[in-house]
Amino acid sequence: MAEGKQAILEVLDQSALLLPARVHDAIDANGRVKYYLSLLQLACAHADAPDAPPVDLSAERERLHVDEPELDGVVAGAHLSMDERYVVPRLGEIIAHVDEDLARMLAPVALADGAEAESLKQRLESIRSREAELVDGDRLSSEALAWLTSVDPARDGTHRFCMDLHKAIDQVEARLATETVDGARVFGLTDVDRPLVSAFMRGVHRTERLKFGHPGLGTTATRSGPRLVLENDVGMTEAHVVVIDIEGRRASITMADVHVQRLAFFQRMLSDFQVAWHETRSRRAPGLADDEFFLGSGTFEASSGEELAWFLEHLGSRLVFLIDWNKARKALQAFVPKSAAVPLLDWAASEEVGHRAFLEMGGEQLVYDAMAAVLRTPVRFGERLEDAIGAEPARGFLRFVLRETAEGLLEGRSRSLVRERVRAELAGLFAAAGERLVEPVRRHAAIVLDLASSLATMPLLGGSAVPREVATRAKERESEADQVVVEVRSLVERIPEERAFWRMVEAADDAADDIEEAAFALTLLPPGFIADDEVRATIRRLAELVVAAANAWVACVDSAPHSVRGGAIAETQPFLDAVDRVVTIEHEADEAGRHAAAALMAREGIDARALVTALGVGQQLEAATDALMHAALTLRDHVFGAVMIERR
Repeated sequence: MAEGKQAILEVLDQSALLLPARVHDAIDANGRVKYYLSLLQLACAHADAPDAPPVDLSAERERLHVDEPELDGVVAGAHLSMDERYVVPRLGEIIAHVDEDLARMLAPVALADGAEAESLKQRLESIRSREAELVDGDRLSSEALAWLTSVDPARDGTHRFCMDLHKAIDQVEARLATETVDGARVFGLTDVDRPLVSAFMRGVHRTERLKFGHPGLGTTATRSGPRLVLENDVGMTEAHVVVIDIEGRRASITMADVHVQRLAFFQRMLSDFQVAWHETRSRRAPGLADDEFFLGSGTFEASSGEELAWFLEHLGSRLVFLIDWNKARKALQAFVPKSAAVPLLDWAASEEVGHRAFLEMGGEQLVYDAMAAVLRTPVRFGERLEDAIGAEPARGFLRFVLRETAEGLLEGRSRSLVRERVRAELAGLFAAAGERLVEPVRRHAAIVLDLASSLATMPLLGGSAVPREVATRAKERESEADQVVVEVRSLVERIPEERAFWRMVEAADDAADDIEEAAFALTLLPPGFIADDEVRATIRRLAELVVAAANAWVACVDSAPHSVRGGAIAETQPFLDAVDRVVTIEHEADEAGRHAAAALMAREGIDARALVTALGVGQQLEAATDALMHAALTLRDHVFGAVMIERR
């Protein structure tokens, strides 16, 4: 609208006809204010960390039609003064631009609502006075920066005032719109605009039911010169809005958010399209305060009108997954690490189940209640669900919860039924925990085999000095075995019916202790302690039997899961054969131990202390096979006791 025509309308008091143009101007001014405040934030951040490369905001400046290329050097030129204040080039000009655009934002409110405008005018005057006090030429204190850029209502600073003005403009715009397109409030559209708005709204409507009554997703569409501007309020959260500027086949997306992680999530949801993201990294620059907002912007160049419509529809369908995203992330982190919580939300968005139903059903309390109903012992402070059932089962369970709550509420199931289904799923995971317990037992068995194999390579009772590094390594491996025992004990505390796994791993751990003690004892014997080949052969035979028993124990554990999972009795034959080998080897080790003791005692001239040590080595090796036999028989009794009874 020409300036002359606007002046005439003002004289005629035709404010209704002036409002659309003023609203357009105000929306553009809002974008510029955010750019100027971001420029100050990043300039001060660069002053704090001058070794980091300065962030380039030229693309943002050009997008907003700020025709002052000299502002591109503000960030790089910022530095700290001797009195620890920020020195920002062109600071006075930037503040003046901010005030001018705040006045432009106030203009449509003044036309539409004189009472509210009067209060906002007083606030603007107060803010200008405060800015004059805080800004000293090109110098700015950290406290002044915080006041200018904070969203905290208690500070009532420049950025906060900008946000409140934006809300007032939205209200004016809502009253101004006299037409809707598929639920979007619109005004000033052309025939070319309407199909694009419809495409965007198709996406919004496809997934909006997943917000489950939460406010948000209101859309407005306006024609501003050559651009179609779509704005969505997302979840009605302050400093959280998505704006799409469409000009020709180009769509420019801008998202304002207080959580930079959610910006990254938003970008991932659009990864199926070639969106060129700008300045996302700059919003994570060091020195930004926790209460400041971040801006992410990107551009999509469509190859055709159809592709542009597809992109807008997909974009619209993703917005519901931004609502309460950070709240859901924190809820999930109560049960899995941070690194796992965000991928769960990515999955929920891609599957179009979302996370709002999970929160609507109580969020973390829903899962805590299920754990309380299923677990035999209370959850300890800091303990996660994956500590009880394993990392992947925990993630799978949370995926189930996200899907079950969404589908349950959408299909009209009662909330009590949804809770029962969640509890039943968790109970099933604990019922299958016996097979999960096989995994740490298998790791422990591998450690025992490694210990036995290392011992068998050591010089036994003669030849050369026993390498102490072998004994040291044996001690390290034995400590690893102890850690596995602690892990199994912690798991069994949650599922007492599987205590057999604790007994068997404790028995196998006795073997690890015996082997490690034998390795240490061998380091105490002098080189060439006994050169007699027959004596060395008897001890060597005993060590080889320990290796054979450890191999057979590994075979027991490897074949046991097949029996635990079920099937015909004949399928357990490999497991039975492995158990039988352990028992047979233990009997052979008993005999070999007696022969070794007899051979040692038959030799004359042996130092008494060395003889006792050597006899102890033989006893420890024989005891190791005995411990492995007890472990194998405990596993056998478990498989053919509780498991087989359940099978019948």
